[in-house]
Amino acid sequence: MLGVAGTFSQYLESDAGLTNRVQFVGTRGPNGAFDIVRSCRVLFAELNAGSYDYVVAAPNRDVWNHLTVVNPQVAWLQADPNAALVKIIPGLKLNYPRGGPRQPEPFPVYRIKGQLQPSHCPR
Repeated sequence: MLGVAGTFSQYLESDAGLTNRVQFVGTRGPNGAFDIVRSCRVLFAELNAGSYDYVVAAPNRDVWNHLTVVNPQVAWLQADPNAALVKIIPGLKLNYPRGGPRQPEPFPVYRIKGQLQPSHCPR
């Protein structure tokens, strides 16, 4: 099973035959709102509870301006030894980091090797 930390990337992970099961991991809000988890400890608890094999940390996307915004979940996953970087999915054309280089922001893919530890979250 594949968990997605972030949004706007389902078809990138579904594979050509749309056979992968992709589940978004986030925070539900009023009126159908869905947002990224803004706490490392909460994200790790959600990912541990979901028993995911892989997690993609998608850039946050400003769809109106074709920009991406830094996703703190990338740094959180990098800090835990049970999240192993296995692949970088190229970014979407015309979606550049705000204030960053004019190249598409990639989507890192992590294999979850064991329970993510809240003690690895930044303080």
